[in-house]
Amino acid sequence: MGGISSAPLGTSLNHHGMIRSFVKANRDLAAALEKRFPGFFLSPSYKDELEQRIAADIASTKPAVILEVGGIDRPLLSRSPQFRYVGLDIESQPTCYDIYDQFIVQSIEQPVDIKANMVISITLLEHVPNNTAAITNMYA
Repeated sequence: MGGISSAPLGTSLNHHGMIRSFVKANRDLAAALEKRFPGFFLSPSYKDELEQRIAADIASTKPAVILEVGGIDRPLLSRSPQFRYVGLDIESQPTCYDIYDQFIVQSIEQPVDIKANMVISITLLEHVPNNTAAITNMYA
């Protein structure tokens, strides 16, 4: 009698072990390179670097309105008395209306009736079928 495997159909547990080994080796190599060449890599995480750049831009430009596209209930910023924080996504969660000063449920592919001094987003465009329309509306 065979045991129950947690591996997806068509894969073997050995295959998963090989992937885990590869990921561990990749992480170890990245850590070694960061240690050997400190400061060469801007940030240990692209999200950390993005957040640092956004903070610097907010400090230097002092935007009145910031539009975050695709953030839903995982915002890059927190509400602040220094700016109006508007969120936009194709779906909403109840917390969205507490996270942002204003929340809009629509696609960025459609014209947005908000004039923002800064538009921010993380991992959005790979989910949007019409990137040209999305970028056009962000800069409108």
